[in-house]
Amino acid sequence: MSDDPVVEELRAELAELRAEVRQLRDDRRAGPPPEGGPSSRRQLLTRGAIAAGAGVVGAALAGRPAAAAGVDPVELGDDNTTDLTTKVTTTGLTNDGLFGEATNSSLNSNAWGVRGETLSVNGYGVYGRNRALPSPGARPVGVRGLADSPHGVGVEGTVADSDAETGGPVGVHGHVVGFVNATGVLGEVTSRDSEAGGVVGLTHDAGWGVIGGGGEVDDEFGGGVWGFCNTGSGRGVSAVHQGDGIGLEAQSLGGVGALISGGVAALRLGASSGTPATRTDAHTFGELYVDQQTRRLWYCSRSGTPGTWVELSTPSLRPVTPFRVYDSRFVGGPLSLGSTRAVSVRHSIDIETGDRLVTDAVPAGATAVTFNLTVFSTVGAGFVAATPGDATTFGTASVNWSGPNQTVGNATLVNLDSARRMKLFIGGTTGARVGFTVDVTGHVA
Repeated sequence: MSDDPVVEELRAELAELRAEVRQLRDDRRAGPPPEGGPSSRRQLLTRGAIAAGAGVVGAALAGRPAAAAGVDPVELGDDNTTDLTTKVTTTGLTNDGLFGEATNSSLNSNAWGVRGETLSVNGYGVYGRNRALPSPGARPVGVRGLADSPHGVGVEGTVADSDAETGGPVGVHGHVVGFVNATGVLGEVTSRDSEAGGVVGLTHDAGWGVIGGGGEVDDEFGGGVWGFCNTGSGRGVSAVHQGDGIGLEAQSLGGVGALISGGVAALRLGASSGTPATRTDAHTFGELYVDQQTRRLWYCSRSGTPGTWVELSTPSLRPVTPFRVYDSRFVGGPLSLGSTRAVSVRHSIDIETGDRLVTDAVPAGATAVTFNLTVFSTVGAGFVAATPGDATTFGTASVNWSGPNQTVGNATLVNLDSARRMKLFIGGTTGARVGFTVDVTGHVA
């Protein structure tokens, strides 16, 4: 408060005038006095005095420097007792009709630049309307919110608890009337911050962060929510659930729940870790699952933990130009009776040096290979059996030889283990021993 006695005197007079105004309002509510009566004359005289006094006080205060601190908030309007509207008008090209700014930058500050509240059932806390006529290249905006701080909010709409049966109040309502390319609510991000959001809908209970409702007109181009993105790696609409709920739900009561199309593909399913049958969590009938390792597609036919799964993908043989993946002359040496050897088929090698040529020549997800198994520098008589890499026994031979110093080859097929390996067993006469090579001619995936 100011220590200037003149200012203090003017403030006191203004307080008296305010009291007179309140008395006049009370008199008006009580009903009009008899025409020409003393009360009517008193009111006229008082009103004139109030107007003159208010002008004098306002002029005096305006001519003085503003108080340093402690001023009261300004209240516009007529205490909501009439239908009159407080109106702020500007005719400038860039002027603001009403500008609200909260300058407290404290992390504890909850101040609002502009805040509107209403007790009216069908009213609006803040209502913005742009009445400009359409113009090429123009984008008229009724209400615009701009946040230029990392955690700021441009426009926030908040409603209190309500009866769900009535449909509930609306935090932010965007309404378009009559224009084809108009937008009810526009959320725009111009920064390169990957965490920025044009429109963000949050819910802390069982509600919906964003609800889009289509109209009642049968229009194939209408929609409740429309997401548009013109960047190469952006998302038109992104839905993320940080718990164990549903990230995105689409439902139609009488039509198709979701229509998906794309220039490259209509739909891409993200891969999950492991085969679904080996999982320990609960799954629901109707789920689709892609095994990240094998790239196989599975369908949950019965809910449970982990549920019942049916493979939808059909493995196929993919022939390749033959390449060598193993030669015992470079790694491991001859295979002797009573031993086994695990052989990886992942990488191709040089047939002259044994050096690696191509990494993952048999790609991840391959479940079997066709190959030529060739034995050489044989000792005794015997056979070699090829099995999956995790096998503990064998059933049949893959190649046989009948005597020493023979070279024999055979084409066959074998399943692989999860590391893309096969295992070779040897059998035969006492002291049987053999060198061997493995040349892949195709893989199954």
